[in-house]
Amino acid sequence: MNLVLVRRIRGLRLEAVAWVVAGLFVAFGGVVAFFGLFVRPASDDYRLATFTREGGLPGIIAIFHTNLTGRVGNAFLAGLVYFEPELGMRSIGLLSYAGLAAAVGLLSHGVAKQLGARGATAPVLLGLGAAAIILMDQPRAYQTLYWAPGVITHTIPPILLIAMCGMALAARTRRARIAANVTGLAGGLFLGTVSESITLVGLVLGALSAVTYVLVRRGRSLLLTFMACLNAGLCAGLAVIWTTPAGAKRRRDESPFALEVFQDAATMAAAALRQVLVNSAPLAAVAVGLLVGLLVRVELRVTASRLTWLVLCPALAVVGSAFAVQYALRFGYGPDPGWVPYRAWLNFTFVLQLAGVWYGVLLATVMWRQSVRRAVTAAACSVLLVAAVADYAEDLRRLGRKMIVRSVAWDLQAARIERLRDQGQRIVPYRPLQIASLSEPFLVPPAHTWISNSVAAYHRIDRLYPQ
Repeated sequence: MNLVLVRRIRGLRLEAVAWVVAGLFVAFGGVVAFFGLFVRPASDDYRLATFTREGGLPGIIAIFHTNLTGRVGNAFLAGLVYFEPELGMRSIGLLSYAGLAAAVGLLSHGVAKQLGARGATAPVLLGLGAAAIILMDQPRAYQTLYWAPGVITHTIPPILLIAMCGMALAARTRRARIAANVTGLAGGLFLGTVSESITLVGLVLGALSAVTYVLVRRGRSLLLTFMACLNAGLCAGLAVIWTTPAGAKRRRDESPFALEVFQDAATMAAAALRQVLVNSAPLAAVAVGLLVGLLVRVELRVTASRLTWLVLCPALAVVGSAFAVQYALRFGYGPDPGWVPYRAWLNFTFVLQLAGVWYGVLLATVMWRQSVRRAVTAAACSVLLVAAVADYAEDLRRLGRKMIVRSVAWDLQAARIERLRDQGQRIVPYRPLQIASLSEPFLVPPAHTWISNSVAAYHRIDRLYPQ
């Protein structure tokens, strides 16, 4: 009886530690939301806000369909964000963090049901921790956290993909399973029209899920039908992009099956993986999974061969997703994609961080069997996660300071432009206010580029000139 009581006390201590760490991640989310108040338009914000203001949701979709990228789903999301530009742009960071945390929490809840684990602490900690690690582990975090066009193209699609997978894993009743399949088909179709990169990542994950089911489970399963519906929808959405007038214009002359395309994509994927594996984010993801695994005991009653696959599959998912993203970039933008890989980074790093979490859980199952002192390990994981949060918070503080300085300068300049416009001036001076390497007028010649024209249209004047 005393031994049982001691174990319960230790369990409560571990859970308290987990809630403290979760609280730190909540505080981090609060800082993300606060700095979102200082987001101001930059680069594509100007023209997308103008398209929505002048044509509404149908207008911006028509422009994407005919003249821009062909990503009509992307245009739909942009229309929602820029319907109220100030509210949309300033809340996008909070929505990204909260949405990703909720999606990962739903996924972990579904996985926990499959494994027979219980408790609310694990999904909450996994969701909050993974969201912070994934969003801040970016070469240019501003472009995937606060810049609406980047969030729409490269952050929202992974969130939706994770949420749909979590919904499928958590389904138990027949009605819930049917809803998951229908959602997979419709959601896949929508995602396919938002991002080519996430479409290819979804296909990679679908293929690995099918192999996992064959090796680990027997009989009929929702996993196969859901992934089939999801991948069918993704392929249909990709076909929609390719058949739009704008999509046809963006196709390159070379074949998607050319050997050079595959070789370049493999080289780019290897370089990307080398860069992402040398920082602390994968280790922090493992720490999150390990801490959760120490809280919730998971029994994996599988054969050695199946366990080997459960260890190998996440690594294959990471490599396959990295290649899929780089292949989409290589074929879509040519041998030198330039700035694009920095924005598309999250489309494969979310797979990497989730794989790290899974490896942490597997490590915890080994520790339970070996009777390793879990309290000491949990303390070490907590220290590592506190250090990671502090590191992310410092990066966010530096970014937030730049955002605040720019927001003050932007507000003053916007007020001056509107005052001159109201006085009848149609050509006004403009000083570039750049952030996160995004485009601004007059920084790159010629002076009257698309960005200069977009800023002028946003402020309802004829032309800008350098101040």
